[in-house]
Amino acid sequence: MDIQMFPGLTEEVCDKAFDITSTAFKTAGLMEVTNRTAGTLVVVNPLASPSSSDPSKVGLDEVEEHLVFSRRIDLRHLMARKFDEIALTKARDIWVLRSLLGPNFSGLDIQVRFPHLYVPGMTKWHGGICEGGVPVAFSGVQGHYDEAAARTFITWAIAICRNSMARVMESDSAFIAGSEAEFMPDPTLTATLPATLPLLGNRGTK
Repeated sequence: MDIQMFPGLTEEVCDKAFDITSTAFKTAGLMEVTNRTAGTLVVVNPLASPSSSDPSKVGLDEVEEHLVFSRRIDLRHLMARKFDEIALTKARDIWVLRSLLGPNFSGLDIQVRFPHLYVPGMTKWHGGICEGGVPVAFSGVQGHYDEAAARTFITWAIAICRNSMARVMESDSAFIAGSEAEFMPDPTLTATLPATLPLLGNRGTK
């Protein structure tokens, strides 16, 4: 049986989307649109669910356990660890509130439209988004530019997945597989996700 390969939201897909995002972000810095060219981007597994519907009860360690991708722009920036923490907090808030607000919303939506959902421990800064059910957050500059970076990333990640899916649709197979060694007979399963990636360390950035 011909089984068409479709890897889903993998590290390779995220790496490509991040490279494009990083290039655009650095260009904005060179043009003095932003005040620095440093920050952290994190992506939460869209198929995972948090342990609580209350953001104050979901620790950042739980968020890290469910990351599918994380990278820094300027690995050695003096504020890099602060950016890590804020990006994780933004992602946590988006991830937890996704069950209430749906697959497409932003931290700015929470700030402007749903301030009644704030609880102690949430960040006031926007820059996190949920797009197609995928929680993504960036921290490094002003919130509106952080959000632009997050949106640039997920727009390209989804576009790359769509391009792969176009090849799947050209196949005669009715099923999808994540690797040559895998066969997933459930036609509703469209992607597999890699193991959790460490946020810190020398996995580095461009």
